[in-house]
This record gives sequence, structure tokens and C-alpha cells, in this order.
Amino acid sequence: MAAIEKRGENSYRLTVSCGYDSRGKKIFKKKTITLPSNVTEKQREKELQKQFNLFQEAVEKGTYLDGSKITFGEFINKWLADYAEKDLAPSTLHVYKTRIEKRIIPALGHIKLDRLQPTHLLEFYNNLGESGICLDELYVISNDYSSKIENIVNISTCLMQL
Repeated sequence: MAAIEKRGENSYRLTVSCGYDSRGKKIFKKKTITLPSNVTEKQREKELQKQFNLFQEAVEKGTYLDGSKITFGEFINKWLADYAEKDLAPSTLHVYKTRIEKRIIPALGHIKLDRLQPTHLLEFYNNLGESGICLDELYVISNDYSSKIENIVNISTCLMQL
């Protein structure tokens, strides 16, 4: 079953069926979207269908993550298992896992993915430069990190679009 349900004036809930659980109960993925109010009915229908198709494709491929239900820590562990362990050299993977477990998850792991903001990442990065934070010498902060901040903001923007 797939459905587009009007919720409010410009709000719609997209529902896609994605099989059954172990007890035979249907599993549904749902996503709410809000469309601009200044579009024509034809544009609204076209955009709704486009958003629904993208959502359905992501659910079918298994790439859809509900940012309101998953924390950054859960996401990064999923990323490690699904991508990093398959594509990275063992030494690189070891360094990534160490940094993730010792620094990133304790600082940011509790934040829900849809609540993670660029400011969280900037505060985390700035915190690494504070005295006594990097005693384990995993990371040495450079004086010129403006390009790194831009990368963090870009990554955060991509995560928020999930």
C-alpha cells in the first residue's frame, strides 16, 4: 500500500509499505512533507508525486532513515558497518573507529539526526582546540581550520536532508 494523505493546509503524509515483520504485521514507513503555499494545484500535484516517488525509492532501496527516530551515534555506527568496513583500508578504519568511539559519539551521539545542526559540529570542533581535550594525541588542531568548518557545515547540511 502506498498513499499520499493531506494532513493540513500544505502538509501531506507519504506512506509506503515495506513488507511484513516476523509476526506477519505490515510495516509502513511514513514521512510528512510541507509544500509551499504559493504553488498552483498542478504544481502541487507534480511536486507531491515527485516527493512520493523519491521517498518510495529510498524505502525500497533501504536507504531511508527517519531522522527523528535515529541518533547521530546510531547513524554513524550504521555508516561504519554498511560503508566504512567495506571500503576503507584496515588501518584507516581503525583510526576512524577510535576517533568515533572516543570523541564523536560521546559528544554528539545522543543527538537525534534531524536535530543535528551545524552549530553542534562547530562547537564540537572548537572544543577539540581547548586545553587538555586532545591529550590522547588522536587529533592535533591546526590554526587554519576555516576550510574544515566549511566541510563540517556541508556534511551537516547533507545529513539534515536525509
